[in-house]
Amino acid sequence: MSKKAADLPILNLESQIFPGLHIRNLENQISQLPLNTLHRDDYLIFLLQISGESVLEIDFFKSILHQSSICYVLPGSVHQLLSVNTPKGWLLAVNSDLIDERFRSILLEGNAGSPIPIHPDVTSQLESILSVIYQQHHMKTHKSFPVMNHLVSAFAGILCTSTSLHMHANAADRSSAIVAQFKNLLRKHYRQQKSPSWYASHLNLSTSYLNECIKSATGTTVSNWIQKEIVLEGKRLLAFTKRSTKEIAYDLGYNDPAYFNRLFLKITGTRPAAFRNNYHK
Repeated sequence: MSKKAADLPILNLESQIFPGLHIRNLENQISQLPLNTLHRDDYLIFLLQISGESVLEIDFFKSILHQSSICYVLPGSVHQLLSVNTPKGWLLAVNSDLIDERFRSILLEGNAGSPIPIHPDVTSQLESILSVIYQQHHMKTHKSFPVMNHLVSAFAGILCTSTSLHMHANAADRSSAIVAQFKNLLRKHYRQQKSPSWYASHLNLSTSYLNECIKSATGTTVSNWIQKEIVLEGKRLLAFTKRSTKEIAYDLGYNDPAYFNRLFLKITGTRPAAFRNNYHK
């Protein structure tokens, strides 16, 4: 797909026999995956690299996976598989609602898109669970629904508690839970809701307490998070669609395109038109 495609396809899992879940063994199947073109998904993607190498582009950054490593991609992120070299591993795509809330919070707060090294013993555990999920998936029976849900949560639980992800969040810590809930809300509502007070109200918190939690955990304010999420989506639309800057500003909820231009310049250090031109050089 050209980087100048009219718009970005959004893949979903509604047609799968298990709604909200898709799994592939990567060995000899890369050409069959929907990852080879720029797109975004409405679900979480996990890519477990057992051996070989895979290179992905995720929201303008390259992620290189080597032996015994994993990365995951959040819903809405624009990504594609750039190259592979004798890959062996698994791809698991799931609706995040299938994952236990404790582990979902850790994933949403963690460093999505970056390669995570895994101890070989943990790699074996994750591979075993994915193999069972694969077998259950191909049985194509609705009786396996409850089993699949538990297996997916077990996979996420081992990943969250046995890798560096456990350092990014503590499921029992209230601040961590608030950060994860805020980020989840932000990804869903940044186009319509740009006021920190709206997010605080939705989380039943005072604006000052929400800001304290977010700044303490991430080093930046709620307002800055909102602005960065808006600008990231602006960068996606500038790079991967043919929409004008004015159309993008309207799409992101701004009636005044000039304000969006100033915000983009403030966050990125460059104007939208210049960013687009530089990306396509």
